[in-house]
Amino acid sequence: MRHDRYEMAKRLLGSGKIRVDVENGEVYSNATNKPMARSKTPYPTIIIQFEGKTRAFTIHQLVMVASGEDIRGVEINHINGNKEDNRRVNLEKTSRSKNIAHAWKLKRSKIGLEN
Repeated sequence: MRHDRYEMAKRLLGSGKIRVDVENGEVYSNATNKPMARSKTPYPTIIIQFEGKTRAFTIHQLVMVASGEDIRGVEINHINGNKEDNRRVNLEKTSRSKNIAHAWKLKRSKIGLEN
């Protein structure tokens, strides 16, 4: 995540507009106390008015920031390969090359090329 996006995510989390449940990987609106609507682009994303503009934040990145992780300059890997599963226990910081290698390994095992 770029430094400026990381700082913006931290400001959003501190603004009181949303709360993040890191155990179930869900983002809630504090105004409605309901899960925020998700768009898929290709990762589950929330769209929110923040700092005078419409902003998009991926849920997996918000979960990591809300759990206290510094994710500047790294990628977030979904350990089980399911982009919809944004629970903190399913997310890990990784490099771009390791994230790509993990995706290929999961794809190969799903089609029976690797045990």
